[in-house]
Formats: sequence, C-alpha cells, structure tokens
Amino acid sequence: LAAAVAIVAVLGAFVWDVVGLNTKSDDLYARMLTVPPDHMPKIQRAAIVQPLPPSPPPDQPTTLDKLRTFLKPEIDQGLVAVLGTPSTPIVRILNKGMFPSGSATVQPQFISLLERIGTALRDEKGPVQVIGYTDNQPIRTVRFPSNFQLSAARAQAAQDIIGHTIDDKSRITSEGRGEADPIGS
Repeated sequence: LAAAVAIVAVLGAFVWDVVGLNTKSDDLYARMLTVPPDHMPKIQRAAIVQPLPPSPPPDQPTTLDKLRTFLKPEIDQGLVAVLGTPSTPIVRILNKGMFPSGSATVQPQFISLLERIGTALRDEKGPVQVIGYTDNQPIRTVRFPSNFQLSAARAQAAQDIIGHTIDDKSRITSEGRGEADPIGS
C-alpha cells in the first residue's frame, strides 16, 4: 500500500511539472512572437553575374600551319604531304625512289629534302618519330632477313640525316614497320 501511494505521488508530481512547464512555455512562445521582426523577412537574391566570355585566342599559326608554310615548295613539287592534327602533325615523304630496291641507303637527291624537314621540325616542341615502311615484296638477305629489318634500317638512315639539323638529337627516334599499315595496294 505504501508503494502504491509513493507511485501515485511520483506520478502526480510528474503531471504537475509537465503542466507547469507547458504553461510557462506557452507564455514564453507568446512573448517570442512579439519580438522583432514581427513578420518573416523576404529574401531577395542578387542577379547572377555571368562571367565574360573568354577572349578569342590570337590568330597564331599551329604547328601544322607552320610546317605546311615552311614545306610549301616540297608540297607543291609532290615530294611531301603534311597531314595529321595540330597536336600530332605528320610529314609523309612520298617515297618515289628515296631508297634503291632492297637498300637502306638514301639517294643523294633526297638528303636535302630530309635536312629541310629537320630544319622545319627544329623549332617545334615535342618528340620526333621517324617511321620507315617497305612494300609487301618479301626480302631475304643476310643484312635484311625481312621487310621489318629493311624498314628499320631505312628509318634509322632518315633519322641520322634529320638528326643533323635538329639541335636536340634525344627528341628523335626511329621505328620500322615493314609492310604494315599500307597506304595503297
């Protein structure tokens, strides 16, 4: 019986505190409503500032443009073609007799062409890769057991000549591809 009376007393005290706290909070909430601001502020956003469009780049020639301009006489003669993109230009020598059949010796009339290409590439940035090819006629000699070795030797011969005109010879490499990637039948 004493325990039941104690529980009822604790429960009564709890209800008394909750009601008293609720009454005090109602008064507090009513006073808070009268504190400035008496209405909700209106949010206005500033106009979005658009950045100015970037100014167009100055009309500077690309590497491709520079090579085409420099090698224009050779292009007009049908000796070379300048292809590719500004980031990856390709100078293709239209190999009409540059090497004798089965040989990796550059014909004398092509030495000045290779030197001119090297001069055109000297002031450009980046690596220079000389890639040599052959036709699909098989070769089997002691010096060139296959078209791959012949194309690698031809690329090396062209690299040596071009390398004389490029100041930094570490920029230039050569590679032979034999009859791979044909541009014609």
